[in-house]
Amino acid sequence: DITAAPNLAKLKNEEKWETAPIPSEFHFSHPYPNPFNTETTFLIQLAENSKINAVIYDMQGKAVHTLSNQSYDAGSYNLHWNGRNDQGQAVPSGQYVIRIISRGRSGKAIIENRKLTLIK
Repeated sequence: DITAAPNLAKLKNEEKWETAPIPSEFHFSHPYPNPFNTETTFLIQLAENSKINAVIYDMQGKAVHTLSNQSYDAGSYNLHWNGRNDQGQAVPSGQYVIRIISRGRSGKAIIENRKLTLIK
């Protein structure tokens, strides 16, 4: 699940949104919270329009859930994972990896991985 909030930043503990600057480079945050129980969130910041492929893998390398496989405008986005697979079934407790592949206008791929732990 993705919260699309390009060029917007939420003020802490408030519902008001304000315009934020376009990031100067690609950034992919560590998951928060981690470990998690019900949901974890990742922030991606895109300096340019990019295609994002974001997939959760188990420790055996099997794809568990595709969070995104689409294009986004430059800006900031939150990706959320609720601990479920592509069929909507809860996955077991354990360690997982999210892999993000970002391709901007140049076509050059930026690939980053983050480990996360699901505890039930």
